[in-house]
Amino acid sequence: MSQDIVADALNMMKNVKKARKETVKINRISKLLIEILKIMKQKGAVKKYKIDLKNEIRGNNARGFSRM
Repeated sequence: MSQDIVADALNMMKNVKKARKETVKINRISKLLIEILKIMKQKGAVKKYKIDLKNEIRGNNARGFSRM
């Protein structure tokens, strides 16, 4: 895992799609990633997603869920 939260999340989503799975759990999220997920949902690239901020780890990091 690299320092680039957005790139990591997009790679995880791409790998899940290749594996023909529907759900991916993204452990590190950021405000930018949330905005990207909103746009992806508007464009139809993501069916739905859920952000769980109750399990916040540190700063902008939290557990996030995205469904493709």
